[in-house]
Amino acid sequence: MVATRKQPTPKRPTRKQLGAWYTPHDLVATVVESVITPEFVASRGRSASVLDPSCGDGRFLLAADHRIGSLGAAATLTGCDLEPTAIASARAALPDGTNLREADAL
Repeated sequence: MVATRKQPTPKRPTRKQLGAWYTPHDLVATVVESVITPEFVASRGRSASVLDPSCGDGRFLLAADHRIGSLGAAATLTGCDLEPTAIASARAALPDGTNLREADAL
């Protein structure tokens, strides 16, 4: 009888391998307020598009949506992430109509 070696089950990539590091909420707010200025929104008319190619749980998209709304415009939100659980979290947090994809946008 020949012994066969069991092949290891492939593991899902770890957070470190994926580079999955979630930005603290206070830093998200600072970045969004610095980038999405009244002048930025005014230059786009009544609608601004926001793309987050590595959206995680959607915290940048949500902050951008709130900021753009507070400046009197509407936001079109699009996000991608490799991790299905991150996309599920983003779906739960973001408004209906947000375009989310489980994909590698980078």
